[in-house]
Amino acid sequence: VYQRAEAKCTATSSHRQRIRFQPEQETYAGIEEGTDHIHAIVDNGLGDFVDRTSFIFREGLCGTPGYVSLESTLYPGKFWRHQGLDVKLHDRADDDLFKKDSCFLIVDDKCGAGSVSFYAVNSPDHLITKCGNQLRIEPETGDTCGSTDNFCWVLVNF
Repeated sequence: VYQRAEAKCTATSSHRQRIRFQPEQETYAGIEEGTDHIHAIVDNGLGDFVDRTSFIFREGLCGTPGYVSLESTLYPGKFWRHQGLDVKLHDRADDDLFKKDSCFLIVDDKCGAGSVSFYAVNSPDHLITKCGNQLRIEPETGDTCGSTDNFCWVLVNF
């Protein structure tokens, strides 16, 4: 049983946050121009960096209590979704597969204090990992992309 990270999202509110890769102070989950993949990108100091790395934490589209869906602030109506193993930014859809692919459980007992991990609702043994510069869902295996070095994130309010 995972310990859920409390107060990240409630049914009556949403929170705008950035998701920083724990081991690297300047690396955030964000949108790369020209692709629908969510990447780990380094702060380049340009004015649009914050917009490309800001997401709204919404009550999970899957309807499962405690889960969240992540909506882009730069592209309203587009949500994180795992498709295959890749985490992408897609237009919201009402089909059950999209709703499940876009729902994640935030837990705070896998990494150090102040860090969280994200588990996929329809692949409960898979979590969002940094694999190279892409975000993917991978099993927590201890292998390269599934190791704790790659699935710990810090939620940054601003």
